[in-house]
Amino acid sequence: MILQSLVQYYEILKQQGKVTEPGWCTAKVSYALDIGKNGELKGVIPLKREEKRGKKTVEVPITLRVPRMESRSSGVKANFLCDNSKYFLGIDEKGCGKRIQECFESSKEKHLKILQAVHSEFAEAVKKFFTNWNPEDAQNDVHIQPIWDDLTAGGNLIFCMGRNYAHDDEEIRSVWAEQNLVSENNQKGICMVTGEKTEIERIHTTIKGVQGAQSSGAALVSFNAPAFESYGKEQSYNAPVGKYAAFAYTTALNYLLSQRKYVYVFFTFHFGSINTPGQQRYNGQRYNFTFHFGSINTTYKLDW
Repeated sequence: MILQSLVQYYEILKQQGKVTEPGWCTAKVSYALDIGKNGELKGVIPLKREEKRGKKTVEVPITLRVPRMESRSSGVKANFLCDNSKYFLGIDEKGCGKRIQECFESSKEKHLKILQAVHSEFAEAVKKFFTNWNPEDAQNDVHIQPIWDDLTAGGNLIFCMGRNYAHDDEEIRSVWAEQNLVSENNQKGICMVTGEKTEIERIHTTIKGVQGAQSSGAALVSFNAPAFESYGKEQSYNAPVGKYAAFAYTTALNYLLSQRKYVYVFFTFHFGSINTPGQQRYNGQRYNFTFHFGSINTTYKLDW
């Protein structure tokens, strides 16, 4: 099976130190919020680097190992210590609306809850930041205002104190490890990948870098309508994969897709409908066939 092979590949990559352990992931990070001991925002540090792409030089976010991020396509769901401006600052490109405030409050609640028993200097600074920060003050903040458009473009942010990152703090890492041992659903079953009886993952991490998919990622194993479910099993319980196997296969596949030398698109098939006045087509449909070979991109359009 493909998933079994990906799990095996994950274990090889882990031995080579190329992927993260369970509870962690790699993420592209654009900025670090530099906070003081009392949680005050001292600055916003860009974490982008220059990269050659063809004849152009572009700035791209750096890749860091951060606490595992949530899979979300809709709704409000905060990440721990790495998230976008909506969740960390309570702002987007338009300012701070009602839903954006909900994102910030969700992030605030999550960080205060996880770090409530952690009293390291870094943990206290993060808690004080969320307690004291007012999103409505962001537009007049001297650190945020000059980079507003780029800061609110959706890139990930982290916390730092000088050159040190919050997610590298030993006490914070320890409590995060404990947090990942806490079960959210306790749904057990036979994992179809490993054959072991274990806790089944409800929602699998999304796969990034899939052509034509949402920027937030695509799900390889998912069921989003009752017609696809069976025996009363909803979401990913309909194809039971254990928490470890789900983490391993998604991590391995995301690693492969992040390596440009491994990615080749051989064939994509798109179809849609179009109605043109004065021209008859079979069912009003146009079929587009797109072939990709290396740098060659050829599209054939067949009309009926």
